[in-house]
Amino acid sequence: MRRGHCVIVGLDGFDPDVLANLALFYAACGLTVTSSQTPQDCDVLVVQRGTWQGQQFDVHARECHIYDYTWTGTADLHQAFPNIRSIVVISPSATASGKSTPPALIRSFHPVIPALWANPQVDTPRGYGFVHVGHRKPNSAGDAWLEQMDAVVREGSCDVWGNGWDGIADATTSHGPATLHQCQAVYRQARCAFGIMYPFQRGRTISGRAWQAPLNGCVLYSEAIIPDVALPGVERCDDFLGAPRQPATRHKPSDLAQEATQFWENVSWRLAAQLGLYYERPTAVMVRNVYAREVYLRHLNSRARQILRRA
Repeated sequence: MRRGHCVIVGLDGFDPDVLANLALFYAACGLTVTSSQTPQDCDVLVVQRGTWQGQQFDVHARECHIYDYTWTGTADLHQAFPNIRSIVVISPSATASGKSTPPALIRSFHPVIPALWANPQVDTPRGYGFVHVGHRKPNSAGDAWLEQMDAVVREGSCDVWGNGWDGIADATTSHGPATLHQCQAVYRQARCAFGIMYPFQRGRTISGRAWQAPLNGCVLYSEAIIPDVALPGVERCDDFLGAPRQPATRHKPSDLAQEATQFWENVSWRLAAQLGLYYERPTAVMVRNVYAREVYLRHLNSRARQILRRA
């Protein structure tokens, strides 16, 4: 029997963590998966990222799934595919981010495949109290939450990985950029992490920290929780400066990782059913192949570029 072809499209690039999840999800639904920065004829066209600027694509597909998780108007791309009759937008919020009403809307997070990120060796000593994995966000408007994040880093209460922290963090707490592969190890060594969102995304979507940290036994404190959604291991925090001074959390990392695993597996099962797909838990070989291609190879390429820059 012919396997259907799924093309995952990033019109303005890809978020590697989401791409890995989508690639494994659709492969586990029995499709042959490729990725491209331009739409192509296929059976299932998946739009991961992009904005609609009036463009029209002359492509054919049985159906199109548009993921609206960045909250940047990606949902409006349903207007870009006049040849595709079945188009659905998947949004983590009750509404989509675009200006026009999509033909169909499913409220759901994008799939997260725990086997890609969770590590069974999570009940190990945690050398970091609080961490933040992410580049420093610009703050020309004086956003109070971003200023709090700067203050926490400035006083040395949080170790950071990412660009833009020079002059705010000192040499003992600033560790430079981390690849997606390295991020998982950081979360496995930390009790807690801070998550900070762009102002326009708050209360509407989540970042990869919301599942990467809990799946590795690390509690995430965030200012931006979707109001009617409870995520395992994600806590609303109204005081970033005060959080490191509170008594240490007593959660058992493996219990948290197990709870997060169950939650995100259910998200994938439910979404597949809503999309009319038959999802089977991916095999270990499928997991290894996708992780190697979408995560570890990017890690090796990033390290090679760093070595060449130093040469």
